[in-house]
Amino acid sequence: MVKIIAFTGPASSGKTTIIDAMIADLEDKDKKVIRISNVTRDVFTLYSTRYGVTSLDDLRDKPAVVFQFQKDCIARQIAMEMSAKLEDVDFVISDRSVFDYMVYASIFMRFDDYVEYIKVYEQQLHVSRYDELVYTEPLTYVADNFRTTEGREAEICIYEKSIKPLATLVLPNTSVENRLNYVEGKLESVVS
Repeated sequence: MVKIIAFTGPASSGKTTIIDAMIADLEDKDKKVIRISNVTRDVFTLYSTRYGVTSLDDLRDKPAVVFQFQKDCIARQIAMEMSAKLEDVDFVISDRSVFDYMVYASIFMRFDDYVEYIKVYEQQLHVSRYDELVYTEPLTYVADNFRTTEGREAEICIYEKSIKPLATLVLPNTSVENRLNYVEGKLESVVS
């Protein structure tokens, strides 16, 4: 049976780095793995073409577009997870979870839109199940051309209060090697 492991946590908390190391380690053990990359960037690429937005800040200046963007992100995440579960693999490793989209929606959407979004979120959540939800503690923020610092404090606070308690494993703020060893030790029964 396919095991789904989703990583969640604030931007720049090391999710992608630990996922890269974990996938390499699993493949070294002859495990078949599908990776679900952060779908936000894929959806944003479509929106940049469709709406002419050039950054997340630009997108957030269009409240109606933000609402649809968040809906499209969660729908794409769920579709990717469901599709991957049908493959002949041992693991699906996801760089984000459906819970992440709730955090960003709460920060960047108008209240009325957020209430409507929660209705969509609640309806779709039942189709998404994780064998493990791994929360990555925040690290020093690393800016790139995609991430934004707007809402960073709120983002961390919401993750700590609402998403971290849902996690089956919390990765401490330490080196990649230590994090990988920690994950392997804690998930031994899942990854063996």
